[in-house]
Amino acid sequence: MSLIAQWCETNGVELPKKQGRCCDNKSGSSSDCDRAVVYLLPQKLENASRDEQRAAAGELRLLANRNSDNRVCIAEAGVMPLLVEFLSSPDPRTQEHAVAALLNLSINESNKGSIVDAGIYP
Repeated sequence: MSLIAQWCETNGVELPKKQGRCCDNKSGSSSDCDRAVVYLLPQKLENASRDEQRAAAGELRLLANRNSDNRVCIAEAGVMPLLVEFLSSPDPRTQEHAVAALLNLSINESNKGSIVDAGIYP
């Protein structure tokens, strides 16, 4: 048992339940819940307030960092061009999230071409 789990047990804090993976490697399909989250974030990047855009970019950063399945799902959602646009955002935190998300997404070999195609290099 991890130190955090022991602390939670001692202090009566319930650990969050593990969520399903974004994509199932065997079938190539995504769970509805995770796919819904991934597909809502691009809409927030396009149509929300600056604070919501920053939060959405941050969430994409975290999801892309979590596992390779998320990286595939995020790329399928078509967010590369949106993240590239945020590299020139007036908000430095949004820029940071965009850079880190693109870096995390680039870990997946097939995403590298998508990032270049999105116009990251002028």
